[in-house]
Amino acid sequence: MWQQKEVNFDIEIDGPTLNIFAEDAAIGMPVRLHRRSTGFRWYVSFAWKFTHATKGEFKDCVLLLEEPGVHLHFSGQRDLLKVFERLAEHNTILYTTHLASMVELAHPERVRIVETRDGHLAITQGIVSAQREPMAVIERSLGLTGDQSGLLGNRQVLIVEGGDDAIILHKLSGLLAAAGGRVRQRGGN
Repeated sequence: MWQQKEVNFDIEIDGPTLNIFAEDAAIGMPVRLHRRSTGFRWYVSFAWKFTHATKGEFKDCVLLLEEPGVHLHFSGQRDLLKVFERLAEHNTILYTTHLASMVELAHPERVRIVETRDGHLAITQGIVSAQREPMAVIERSLGLTGDQSGLLGNRQVLIVEGGDDAIILHKLSGLLAAAGGRVRQRGGN
């Protein structure tokens, strides 16, 4: 599912040496795989292991990955999520990330925040945490930055259509707080 560009591979065996060349179709010049970017090499090795080397028969497995895609650019990370989606049809995939682009916003129910509470490990289902570090990743994935950060960390969550709406609500909240007012909750909470 690598969609950035078309790449052809050539493998040469020279005695005990295995040489792998990757050639971008648009450039037409083969380059040794070890001279390509770290992200491209990671993606090729991942694709080799979980597609070609298993002949597509990789099923009923649990894949544990630490920071997958960390060396890929944004488009490569999005491609990797598509690969995960395909692999997850017959496998369970668990991965850690600090990359906002690796949080699949179409499926927030899949997110688990791992944090420490009172010296113990805690796992929270969903996208809200009282701790700043996990919320920074979630907020970036939602496009919240700068003075908007902290909107979700207070566990009173309101998701609006666009960034302008979030800015207006944040500003109104600040004005209300400065005037000594409180927001009253209505309903079951």
